[in-house]
Order: sequence, then structure tokens, then C-alpha cells
Amino acid sequence: MLKSDRLLVPVFTTRFRRETLRYMPREGVKILLMIDEGTIQSGERSAPIRELELELAHLPKFASPACAGEAAAASKPPADLAPTHLHELRIAMKELCYATEFLAPLFPDKAVRRYLAHLTRAQGVLGFLQDVVVARRRLDAWARDDARLTTAAAFVLGWYAPRYAKLRRRVLHDCEPVLWGNKPW
Repeated sequence: MLKSDRLLVPVFTTRFRRETLRYMPREGVKILLMIDEGTIQSGERSAPIRELELELAHLPKFASPACAGEAAAASKPPADLAPTHLHELRIAMKELCYATEFLAPLFPDKAVRRYLAHLTRAQGVLGFLQDVVVARRRLDAWARDDARLTTAAAFVLGWYAPRYAKLRRRVLHDCEPVLWGNKPW
């Protein structure tokens, strides 16, 4: 309990106006751009506040930190690593890449380059996984139409299967720097 002679005194105060722009490129993905302008004051001293914040406000549920921890600890990938979910994550990463490239001049060059390198790596892994899913569908359809292609389709899919399995197990790990690491903003 505080005594009346020991009241809390603020060390500083902030006064600012925030403008928020919302961009929803598709269902389940929301990007926020917040612009703050104002002042911070401590006693007689003050300084301006001019900040820009970019936030990927919503990703599909499988891209949560809890899911990443579970995926890393599990011996087999959780059901949330279904191809459709990974494809949704790939699209969200692509949109984030476009936004980052567009806003890059506003942030430190080295941080943007590092972030884009992580983003490009994650997109490459997700792109390969999606390419194999599409190839499998096509090869299955061709093999159904022409039984002579069954052996060839199985060979091609078998050729890519080990790499696909390895990348699928690691995909959330490869996405960590983008989803939960340091961002240039």
C-alpha cells in the first residue's frame, strides 16, 4: 500500500495520433500499416514521435508460434502441414514480400536485405512443396488415363519424395525468421 507522500509520478508521457490502414488481400490475411505522429515528454524536455509500423495481423491458424513449437518437437508433421495450408502460407509470404519490397526505402537497407533473404528462402521451400503437389496431381491423372505411364509417374514421384518429406518436416523452421524473427520495421 502506498503512503500519501509517496505517490506515483510519471517519468514521461506520450501524446500521439495513430492512423491505421488495413489491407486484406484475401480471406484470412490482414496487413496493418500504422503511422504514429506526436511527442514524448519528460519534464521540460520533449522529442517528436514519428513511427511507421507494418504488421501481418493475421495468418491462417497453422502459422502460430505454438504450432511451430509442436512441429519442431513432433517426430511426424502435424495435420496442419496439409498441402492446402502450406499453399496458403506461401501466398501470404508472397504478399508480405511484395509489401516489404514496396516499403523497403523506409527501413534500414541491411535489415531489409536480411529479411527478404529469409522470406525468399521460405518462399522457395514452400514453392517446391507446392510444385510437387501439383506434379503429383497431374501425374496421377495421366497415369489413370494411360496405364503405361503408371511406372513412370511412380518413378518421378519417388525421385522427389525424400526431398519433399525432408522439406515438409522443416518448413515451419525455415519460416521462423520471417514469421517470428526480427523485422526491419
